[in-house]
Amino acid sequence: MTSVQENPAALRQTASTIRSIADELCGYTAGVVSFSRNLGYEGPAADVYYDVLQRSHNGVHSEAESLYRLAARLEAGADEAEIRIRAESI
Repeated sequence: MTSVQENPAALRQTASTIRSIADELCGYTAGVVSFSRNLGYEGPAADVYYDVLQRSHNGVHSEAESLYRLAARLEAGADEAEIRIRAESI
């Protein structure tokens, strides 16, 4: 049985799925921020609310960046696996 490590297509599919999930996370948080800006909150409580919202948004985007980096590493692994498979078939 071929492992995922030896299957470049599976690595690429996993990378694609991870990128899609990261894109969705960023989209959701952008939607929440956009919606919240239209609420018209004012005053000290609003300042706290928007500060927490911004930090949450930044945290989610930081985690999404980690997912994008993981996807890139999987793509690089797929490239290496393809090279190894070609070399072994010669």
